Amino acid sequence: MKTYKIREEKEGAMLFDSLTGSTSYLTELQYQSILGNNSDEFKYLFTENNTPLFSIFRPEKDREALPSDCLSAPSKVYFEITRRCNLKCVYCYNNSRKDFSKELEKEQIFRLIDELYEAGTFEIRLTGGEPTLHPDFFEIVKYIKSKNFFISLGTNGVWRDGLIETIGQSGIRVVIISLDGTEEYNDQSRGKGTFKAITNTIKQLKKFGNITLKINSVICRENRDQLEKIVALADELGIDGVNLAPLRVSGRADGSEYGTPLLPADMYSVVAKVTELRKKCKVKIQTYYDIIEAPDLSEKFPSSLLNKKSCAAGIEVAAISPFGEVYGCVVSPANETEDTPAKRLFTAGNLSDGNFIDIWLDSSRWNVYRNLSINKSSKCLECNHYKKRCFGNCVVDSYSQGGSPNAESPLCFIDIMYKKACPPEKSKVHKIGTAIIIEDSQGKLLLHHRDCNPKIKYPGTWVLFGGGKEFGETPEQAIRRELMEELNLDISNFIFYGNYHYNDEEEEHLQFVYHMKMDLDISRVNLNEGAGLGYFSRDEINKLQLGFNIRDIVEDFFKRQSIFK
Repeated sequence: MKTYKIREEKEGAMLFDSLTGSTSYLTELQYQSILGNNSDEFKYLFTENNTPLFSIFRPEKDREALPSDCLSAPSKVYFEITRRCNLKCVYCYNNSRKDFSKELEKEQIFRLIDELYEAGTFEIRLTGGEPTLHPDFFEIVKYIKSKNFFISLGTNGVWRDGLIETIGQSGIRVVIISLDGTEEYNDQSRGKGTFKAITNTIKQLKKFGNITLKINSVICRENRDQLEKIVALADELGIDGVNLAPLRVSGRADGSEYGTPLLPADMYSVVAKVTELRKKCKVKIQTYYDIIEAPDLSEKFPSSLLNKKSCAAGIEVAAISPFGEVYGCVVSPANETEDTPAKRLFTAGNLSDGNFIDIWLDSSRWNVYRNLSINKSSKCLECNHYKKRCFGNCVVDSYSQGGSPNAESPLCFIDIMYKKACPPEKSKVHKIGTAIIIEDSQGKLLLHHRDCNPKIKYPGTWVLFGGGKEFGETPEQAIRRELMEELNLDISNFIFYGNYHYNDEEEEHLQFVYHMKMDLDISRVNLNEGAGLGYFSRDEINKLQLGFNIRDIVEDFFKRQSIFK
């Protein structure tokens, strides 16, 4: 069996190490030097008798329509073989449950594996749900192994009796187990007793010696101070790597009362801590956010990603759901069970409509992942660190918390880094709210007069229509609900306008602001909440007493309008 695999690309090639699972990019010059065996840099790819230790895969299908940084096939596919799960983690990104009846049949899974083999994919990562609960799990593993794929497994590590022994001998090369902190914290977020079950699984798997073990930790405001304990535990258990991933507002995490997304100042402190831990810990800490003051760290601890413009989703890797849906990222809205605009935006296709490689090669299906004019914020595109030490905003974060794939990253701490600001006070609560700018044909804005009730915030002030996001809602759903509750209007033809942060004495707020044009006949409006409403010009608004951060929003709006006149 060959130790390495090479797959030709539009330019150059991909080199895959079948023993470690590592992938690297070869320039055209490097690739030609390997073919000619005339470079000392790649002597390790040949035996002493100059016999190649690699196989070469040459794609048959036309790749010319692909962007220059997009691979001819994904190097890795995250295959969610089931949504069944024996846990109910509070911030599960795909809301896994006990059972689903519409998942792919075993024969369909085998056919998909054949398609991935024919496409030249190197690695299949089995995920879920809890993948080991699939009734045909070991048959699937055996079939993948027969095609000489590198097999990795993403799991919660809470396994039934006898599973450890079988997995240890199955040919799975890497096991990534979810563990989020101390025993107390982990059991709160993932379920009582999970910490002991997970650490026992790790200890038992270590005995086999042929499996690389990694920990995946979801980092949010509740456990951001436990990074050192997580890494120390990984060292103690003999873990090979720790992936510290910020909480994504997806699945159960969208509105979860337990598990609050990081704020920019939190993210800054997390990265600073990671930088410190990398200097003194043996275990490898993997992140996709290496930007920090020390100039040499990105070279010493490189990210595993290959392109420098964005994360690997839809460019170097793909994900497939148990229902045959193909998309770029497992934490994106594509994993929702209901058909929503967000799901359609992030989904490239379904295997019922065609084979995998045809979906992959059609870039029009992958715009949200591959088109920088759609998926990168203007702040990122103008930033000196972009494409050097930072991949820019995550499209999932931007969409889920900003309403648009190219909204400013809710985690970006570049301004804080320059100002050397301190982390936020722990006592404050993070709230997510919505507001909508309704503009009439004369350029006036519709404002809402709040009741003069001293028990509410900012009584008697004028505000935009909107309100807080409730548990389980997206920002779009929240603003639609608020418009129905306040104006008896079912409106959906608004667009995302921007993100705004503001603080009061008790809370930190992230505001999702939308915009639409509408000439509303105020005399016919049956107002359900508040003391009144009206359209106002900029000069008129300047004379009103406004509540919350409304003055900042409307002033920003009028300034933008004047720029484009």
